[in-house]
Amino acid sequence: MGRRILSFGVAATHGRITALSAFGDVVSMSDFDAFVFEPHVLRTVVNLEVLSRRQAEIRDLVQRKGGLLLCILRPPCQMQTNAGGVQDVLNLFDLANPQLVAIVKSGLRMGTATKWGLVGPRKGVTFGCVQSLGNRLRPEAFLESERGFLEGVGVLTVAENSAGWPVSFEFACGPGRLCFVPVPVDVTDGQLGAAIARMVEAHFGGSVEVELPEWVAGVSVPGAAANDARIAELEKQKEEVAAELARLSEEKSQLLNFRALLFGYGKSLLEPVVRQSLREKRARGFEYCLLPTSDLFAAVCAVLERSGDEALKSHLRGSILSTVGSWRFGGLSQAVRVKEEGEQEPGTKGDEKK
Repeated sequence: MGRRILSFGVAATHGRITALSAFGDVVSMSDFDAFVFEPHVLRTVVNLEVLSRRQAEIRDLVQRKGGLLLCILRPPCQMQTNAGGVQDVLNLFDLANPQLVAIVKSGLRMGTATKWGLVGPRKGVTFGCVQSLGNRLRPEAFLESERGFLEGVGVLTVAENSAGWPVSFEFACGPGRLCFVPVPVDVTDGQLGAAIARMVEAHFGGSVEVELPEWVAGVSVPGAAANDARIAELEKQKEEVAAELARLSEEKSQLLNFRALLFGYGKSLLEPVVRQSLREKRARGFEYCLLPTSDLFAAVCAVLERSGDEALKSHLRGSILSTVGSWRFGGLSQAVRVKEEGEQEPGTKGDEKK
């Protein structure tokens, strides 16, 4: 079960959205997790007692429940009261955050924008909604306040018109948040509802799921296990592919180590590379026997024999011979020659060439 959303005047449909039929309805806004509002619907006579009740409900929604308020950004408009006076429609949010709501009411101006854009980097919960709807939103008003000033008082600018005035913004109301977005145009009710639902989920850090009772585990759903065999097969293939990927990556890394011979020298560099070359040859069915130091070059070049790069081999010979005088291989006293398996070796190790 997701967060419950109450909508007043906004044509948006979703499984989590409930439409408020009338401003004086008995439904409480604070019973929901989010409230979506279109200011134009209050351009009628409003009962002051109902207005006070709604203001208190919105205060509880954001200040006590940490809920989300989403308002369509319209040019300044007023509502008539049953006492004969007029009030700004945005007075509805006065108890959510009195200081910042007052800044919005004083700086709000009428102005349609055909060229506008998001302000990076991506921040806040409004950014994703505005980005997903894109050119299906049309700014009809803007906030005539500098972004630097707004940031200083805690207002996050989401989008600006070509003159640099905010056309979408948001700010905190205690643990809750009040967001303003441009007017949706050419957006289906379902698309708008889905965007609002995602925005509410983002505000609360993801969708909220109900803990399943224990008895649900014993309920079978027809067709739910139809792909179990295929899933198991794919899981096995996934493990095999992962193992092969690790093996090939290791082989590639080991071969790339030979590049160090192009620029380095000394025992600490050459010894590990030569040992690796010998392991490569043993894996291919070769044996080792001790031979004069000069044959060490042939052992190293064995793994590079397919390259045909004589300049590379010449560099290797120079690097090896320049350090071989002080080189010791531990168990290999002088150097190594690679011998194909099955080849007859003259003499014994004691008869090796000097």
